[in-house]
Amino acid sequence: MTVDVSANRRVLVLCPHFDPDTAPTGVVMSRIVRELVALGHQVHVVTSLPWYRTHAIEPGWTGRLVRRETTAWGSISRVHPFPGDDKTDLPRRALGFLGYTALAAGIIGLPGGIMLALLSTRVGTLAGRIGARRFLVAGPLLMALGLLWYARLPVDSASWRASLADPRSLIPPTDVLIDVLPYSLLFGVGISLVVAPLTSTLMGSIPGRFSGLGSAINNSISRVGQPLIGALVFIVISASYYASLAANAGLDTTNATVRHDYQPLNPPPAGVSADLAAAANQASIDSFRLAMVICAGLLVTGAAVSWFGLRERGRAAVSRASAPTPEGTGPAA
Repeated sequence: MTVDVSANRRVLVLCPHFDPDTAPTGVVMSRIVRELVALGHQVHVVTSLPWYRTHAIEPGWTGRLVRRETTAWGSISRVHPFPGDDKTDLPRRALGFLGYTALAAGIIGLPGGIMLALLSTRVGTLAGRIGARRFLVAGPLLMALGLLWYARLPVDSASWRASLADPRSLIPPTDVLIDVLPYSLLFGVGISLVVAPLTSTLMGSIPGRFSGLGSAINNSISRVGQPLIGALVFIVISASYYASLAANAGLDTTNATVRHDYQPLNPPPAGVSADLAAAANQASIDSFRLAMVICAGLLVTGAAVSWFGLRERGRAAVSRASAPTPEGTGPAA
């Protein structure tokens, strides 16, 4: 196959690091972009804000979740790789906001990891026999159901302050079993149904000569997609949080000091009034619920794409077998 590299094209590059980020990936991707530009292509880069050197957003790049630069050869859009004070995902940030210790949050996440380890191989084998479609529909729907359950998280749900120094604290409160554990179980089963069938479906749909390229694209999207989606969802969270805080607490949320002191899914600053603390906590929970509903909607959309976009292997075979044979090509009588 011959590709005309002389034709000017618009190229979209998704990468976790880009110049001036010093990560090895950033060095390689920056070189690739320079080569594409030298060939006359217009390149648009979507990447993260520089953070690799100190594992924190570098000075001069802080203060905004998204930055966009227009260049002579295209554009660079940079998004925050881990909005907030930590790098954990939104569900775990919610647990930290409620007062869970790191040990408690880790225990809550164990069922998903265990099910992923135990079920992935079996699900992959079964999907190879009967087709991946039903798994790629059921899995996202279960994950969406888990997120919707998590979206009902009450602001006064009891925290689990598990500590190895206090064996009695290792027994979770009832609220953990009601508010959080069902989410962990549903999401764990759902993602276990998705991982292996998704990879096998992707690789099975690519001609053998392009398997390396397909694997690279799959790996790149899996690494870049989650931080990008997380950053975009957090923009929605921030907008919802500060709008609620301004409406219910009367704060000027455009003020930089207020935004520094009050951040989504973080406890309000010490010393504020009880009413202001309650308003900040409620704004955090409301914005978190909105994020969970958005993510659940994305998962349902993915399930719908799998349902309408994938064909069952058995049905495809039946369709080919039942197709009319052109006259003169059938078996001799």
